[in-house]
Amino acid sequence: MIKIKPVDAVIILISAILITFLFVQTYSSPSDSAELLVRVDEESWRYTLDEDRILFIPGPLGDTEIHIHDGEVFVEDSPCNSKICVAAGKIRRPGQWIVCLPNRVFISIEGVVDTGKEEVDDVVF
Repeated sequence: MIKIKPVDAVIILISAILITFLFVQTYSSPSDSAELLVRVDEESWRYTLDEDRILFIPGPLGDTEIHIHDGEVFVEDSPCNSKICVAAGKIRRPGQWIVCLPNRVFISIEGVVDTGKEEVDDVVF
């Protein structure tokens, strides 16, 4: 039988607290001032993230189906061949975006970015 030493118990407790904190930070609700901006060429539309809705945005290839649900935005269907925009998944924070290049649809969430919760996109050395 394996005995857990007091130091091991402290490390496990600190790890559990850290994982819980990171989970809450990652999956917390979106900013109150965030809103959805959808652009196709020169046209643009703005929507609140507070109300669930399904949008059909016209593009050169056809309609892109965008869902707003529980403060998250995702592309359900697009007339493009590659469907990369569908595979992009859900976005919910200011600064995140999804784009469908073949259909020229650009989806972004705009608003105040809380600098305490800012994430690093990439690091270059």
